Amino acid sequence: MPNLGSSHIRIYCRSNIRDTKYQYFQFKLFNYIYNETEENFNSISFDIKTTQENIHKIFTKGLSPSDYIYQKNIFGICDLEVKIDSVFSLLLKEVTDPFYIFQVFSVILWYTDDYEKYANVIVITTLVSLIISVYETRMNLVNIKDMAKYSLKVNVFRQNEVKLNL
Repeated sequence: MPNLGSSHIRIYCRSNIRDTKYQYFQFKLFNYIYNETEENFNSISFDIKTTQENIHKIFTKGLSPSDYIYQKNIFGICDLEVKIDSVFSLLLKEVTDPFYIFQVFSVILWYTDDYEKYANVIVITTLVSLIISVYETRMNLVNIKDMAKYSLKVNVFRQNEVKLNL
């Protein structure tokens, strides 16, 4: 059984599709499904050890709705997910940077040695730098998410008819 406490494991699911129970999880962008006969998790892969004619013959039939749901549950949707951290978590990551930790200790030292004006300037400059850095990081993540999200309407061949799929 996988360590569910790991931050790399994104999905763990038990499902019952087609009267068959299966367990799967995703680890570092790879899907694994439980094989009951071997009692272990195997990587999910798509077997294409066949000729082009067979591939064309098999896949021009289209998927039934139950096959579509089954494959969607196993392989997932074809979409990139970009995680956007909250402002607080971005700020926390930025503050724990070694440079800012050094700045904190330096400011404490300057306040204790009566360099208050200099320490005040450094505190203000550091705070402005933190705010700008967090803002730019968040905006970059939002822009990356917008660029990664690409959708269009496609024609899908299912059960011998073409349907528009959004």
